[in-house]
Amino acid sequence: MRRVFGISIGLGLLFLLVAGTSAQSASKRILPQGSPEKIHALIGKKSSTYHVATSAAPLAIDIQGPSSIRILSRLLLGSDPPEDPILYRVCVEIDGVVIQTVERTATRSSDARQEGGKPIGSLGRAVVRIPEGTHRALIYPLGEDTRVALRLFHGGTPTSKVKYVPFAPASFERPILIHSGDSEATYYRFTPEIPVTFMINGPVRMKALTRLDFNHERGYSKSYAIQISIDGTLHRTSRLTAKASATSIYPDLPDITPGVGKTFYLDVPEGRHEIAIALTNTTANAAAIRLLIPKKAVTNGP
Repeated sequence: MRRVFGISIGLGLLFLLVAGTSAQSASKRILPQGSPEKIHALIGKKSSTYHVATSAAPLAIDIQGPSSIRILSRLLLGSDPPEDPILYRVCVEIDGVVIQTVERTATRSSDARQEGGKPIGSLGRAVVRIPEGTHRALIYPLGEDTRVALRLFHGGTPTSKVKYVPFAPASFERPILIHSGDSEATYYRFTPEIPVTFMINGPVRMKALTRLDFNHERGYSKSYAIQISIDGTLHRTSRLTAKASATSIYPDLPDITPGVGKTFYLDVPEGRHEIAIALTNTTANAAAIRLLIPKKAVTNGP
């Protein structure tokens, strides 16, 4: 039976693990619960505490997405490590499924050592992005004899702002223009009976803006839920609340007021997939959605 150390954190999992390029001094450290094994890495007079993970004793994290975790790793070496780089692999498992295995190479660190003078591996970095929802993540190295020292931090390496472009679904009730001030945008209406569907190639992170129908009601809120299915299997449900917009209109539907826009993100896994987005758990007759994908993914296509 695998022994697990728990970490309970309020992070705001994509299923993507990417190499970090720089540390964030302002990141908040994530400290494990329980009593996992610790080691201390010394760099000069500075001591940093790491928690040891093995395949039999992974670090466990209860996480709320969307957000990210920055992972610093050091391979624990024997007393006489080889001069050549050593390959090691760290797995990130989400809700019982391995979503990424990261490969790193380590040599004996030239500036860090364990207390007592034992050698320690060079520093490796990675960032795990966490999708919306509550998840259980396990982080551990592959190999029965592999021991990795880990430090976990809230947040990740800053990235450049993503530029999004509109994405047209394949099926929907009807397209509709929304005017907001001096701007206009095309949305796609969908109902509890008629979902929005499309095909898309992953991996890609999509952005969606939804607007619930209001019959000129003002001053109170309506709740609704968005059900997202991938290849016919329910992926997740996003529960939202909105009020009627005071600045937006449907020129072609004067009897309906669009709600204030509500945004959610959809992380599409690798491969080609059919996506269905359905409206549920609401008294409204319909809603409208605007789909966006990163500009660099425009060749993705429906």
